[in-house]
Amino acid sequence: HPHVSVGNIQETNKFALNQNYPNPVVNSTNISFSLPKNADNVELKIYNIKGQLVKKFKMQNAKCGMNSMVWNGRDNSGKPVANGIYFYKLSIDKTEIIKKMIILR
Repeated sequence: HPHVSVGNIQETNKFALNQNYPNPVVNSTNISFSLPKNADNVELKIYNIKGQLVKKFKMQNAKCGMNSMVWNGRDNSGKPVANGIYFYKLSIDKTEIIKKMIILR
């Protein structure tokens, strides 16, 4: 049998962005992500299909490991966004990951 060694926690925590849940989004949705280290410069931005920024979150003290946030489907001015396809982008330093979500009210 091959020898399997269990790495330390730092190795298992990678930079990852999970699919939002629920999706399609009716009211609000949960977006979770994991980080390889504590970070104070994490940004999550949500764009519409035209590439226009509709909502921006900044997390000051995201922790190593799993983090999550809830988006209420409203833009930066507090208005509910229209139905359709949206993209959410997680960025830290110079790394970014993009996923897609659907708003269907």
